[in-house]
Amino acid sequence: MEIDAGRLVLRPIGQDVARALLDGRAPEGVVLADGYPSQFSLEVLEMVAGARPGPGGGYGPYFMVRKADGAVVGEIGAGLDGATAQVGYTVVEPSWGQGYATEALGALLARLLADPEIERVVAETLAGHGASRRVMEKAGMRLHGTRAGEVDGEQAELVVYELPAGPGRTLRRREASEAVGDLGWRYVLGELRADLPVGSLTEATEVAAVLVASCGDEHGSLRADLRRDRVMLSLQSPAGAAVTPREVALAGRISEAAAELGLATDPGVDGRAPRSVQVIEVAIDALDIPAVRPFWKAVLGYTDEPGRTGPEDPLVDPAGQGPAVWFQQMDAPRPQRNRIHLDISVPHDEARRRIQATLAAGGRLAYDAEAPAFWVLADPEGNEACITTWEGRDP
Repeated sequence: MEIDAGRLVLRPIGQDVARALLDGRAPEGVVLADGYPSQFSLEVLEMVAGARPGPGGGYGPYFMVRKADGAVVGEIGAGLDGATAQVGYTVVEPSWGQGYATEALGALLARLLADPEIERVVAETLAGHGASRRVMEKAGMRLHGTRAGEVDGEQAELVVYELPAGPGRTLRRREASEAVGDLGWRYVLGELRADLPVGSLTEATEVAAVLVASCGDEHGSLRADLRRDRVMLSLQSPAGAAVTPREVALAGRISEAAAELGLATDPGVDGRAPRSVQVIEVAIDALDIPAVRPFWKAVLGYTDEPGRTGPEDPLVDPAGQGPAVWFQQMDAPRPQRNRIHLDISVPHDEARRRIQATLAAGGRLAYDAEAPAFWVLADPEGNEACITTWEGRDP
């Protein structure tokens, strides 16, 4: 299965393709970037072709295929040793410094960390390879230690980076998004969201019962809102406003259970549904947040967000129905704008369609310097709302 990686697609390398390239033949449909193959590429191709021993099982290896021109710029893959996945990758030299390795590694890590059988991901590089080390660090991996190794027949010092992958680990936004995108779910504001179309409230009840049963004893992460035309699903860790590998695994189980009923989880981003999945928050401007927060907590009947109980932290509806409320610190009064505005968090692949629809309805774009994290839109009288996504928020 291919993996989307931003400007790249990670495409599995077939044995026939590997053999053809080793024989000096260009397989149909395969375009090679300048500088291909590298020495690492040849070793990967030999492994795929069966001429070199390699790890049993695992993910890949994959070609890194540049979307702009379809050219192969490198390879990436992960071998499995028990519950540990070891990642290896390379980019051909003419394509260095363009961020391809960072995008490919981030996408592969998201897939690995969504695998409940994987507890740890590791990668190695030469101690002096600063660029490769920065790629691992940008992907969230941390230095674990060093070891003596052999590279091209010579002794060398290798640095080992790792990323724990326990079931309770909070996934980064990109990890969560890429782990469920092919399942008909979307990551929106710390939750996984999807809808299931149904024909009646009776069917919605029957479908929901099957989905809950598919979660087994882990259904505490699931929230289902039943309507006469749809079942609206949300997955979030009950320990906090976050998504962990456990929720990703549940999304897969729920989608599989839905498929057995002849249904498909759908985020509604193609314009066919009345609207896409989304999460709405209310943002309140305040000069003294600790002073105003108790008022809003009491008047709304809200409670603290799980794991966040500070005097400036958000408030949530304990019934899970109303929008969350968060407080935006003001340094001085701003009478020229509304003091309360809505944040509409939508799937990353829905934001631009929603913005265009808003502009066509008479709105105007007030601020986009921090897009795609958020855009500020205003109605004809200046009242503002924000369209937000998960993108642009992780380092």
